[in-house]
Amino acid sequence: MSQNVLLFEPNKFLYSVFVTIDTAKRPFKTFLSQGTNLTDIPNRYSCVPDPRKPPNKQLFLITQPNRAAMYLIRTPDVIQNLFPNFNWNVPTSDKVLYLTFDDGPIPEVTPAVLTILKQFQAKATFFCVGDNVEKYPEILAQVRAQGHTVGSHTSHHLSGWNTENIEYYHDVRHAANLVSSSLFRPPYGRLKPKQAQFLTRHYQVVMWDVLSGDFDTAISKETCLKNVLTAAERGSIVVFHDSVKAAERMLYALPRVLEHFSRKGYRFEALQASLLHKTRRQVAAESQLMAVASA
Repeated sequence: MSQNVLLFEPNKFLYSVFVTIDTAKRPFKTFLSQGTNLTDIPNRYSCVPDPRKPPNKQLFLITQPNRAAMYLIRTPDVIQNLFPNFNWNVPTSDKVLYLTFDDGPIPEVTPAVLTILKQFQAKATFFCVGDNVEKYPEILAQVRAQGHTVGSHTSHHLSGWNTENIEYYHDVRHAANLVSSSLFRPPYGRLKPKQAQFLTRHYQVVMWDVLSGDFDTAISKETCLKNVLTAAERGSIVVFHDSVKAAERMLYALPRVLEHFSRKGYRFEALQASLLHKTRRQVAAESQLMAVASA
């Protein structure tokens, strides 16, 4: 049996977001960065104590029936370090951002994104759904003609959690072949451990460290903009969606994000496989070596 849960410490901060636990196994917990103050949680949600923790260090599993998945705008370092073979950002001291767009290409939205990017001489990366590529190859051609890069987002926007491994691998590969790219982003960011192990051997798995939230119909377009302005920093990989669902918020936020960071001296580049071939651990090790050599 699985359920959607949150994890928090009493009267403190939200430490974990939407996860799925198998109640037949040990409770699964993930420690994330602090978020919303949840002092009133016991009055609003059903609290289930973690039996492995003593009372003074108790963590609660909070079930949220009929609630959509919550998400983090900024991916904490602790999560990035748990999965070092995924690409969460591009380590750099330069003022550069990597904007990415998921779920296209579609005629209703993607051309508008291309127009805005061109106005700011910005490059980006489009993680394409194979089914859309087959329907609208001319839009993919436009994306490439403007100097943007592309990656696979599976052929049918499959969640790795809900798909058998072999079926998932085939779906990823079909989309990858359509766009001729080794870049891959899993829809919803969801992969089973074995899927992650297999796919990182064959693709550059690109996650993100900033999520705009443009897909969330419960937030305003102003909040979507604020999410990016407050969370993005040098080397950030930012997620937008060129989908009908996200269009209102994304098309409001995108030009304002470009204008804001352009004024601060940032440039916007497309992701390349050559940028992503090193793990975070390798980059950290090389930085330490450089620091020792210059000392």
